[in-house]
Amino acid sequence: MAIFIQFTIRVECRRGRYEMTPINVNDVVEAYLESPGFLRLTESCPQVEVKIALDRSIRPILGSSSHLMKMIMNLIVNAFDAMPSGGWLHFASSYSIARAVNGRDM
Repeated sequence: MAIFIQFTIRVECRRGRYEMTPINVNDVVEAYLESPGFLRLTESCPQVEVKIALDRSIRPILGSSSHLMKMIMNLIVNAFDAMPSGGWLHFASSYSIARAVNGRDM
């Protein structure tokens, strides 16, 4: 998941101008969960149960909050689309140190 997020942020950021600022991932997730778009999504798909588990000890990251918000929205919307008959979505954040993959630091 972390590699997907990092890749998505890199691709999105290449498309235009952006400002890298310290952001708390949990704040962006919570902002999306309180958005009218998420409320409409849950109202239109009441058969999908959502569980949120955010790690309050995570550190800020450098990034673009608007790009991160777009990525979180896409992940959640795609999860709902993948469960037309219902199911549950567990969205969690946690802190971990990325290890090198194929000799490249993450």
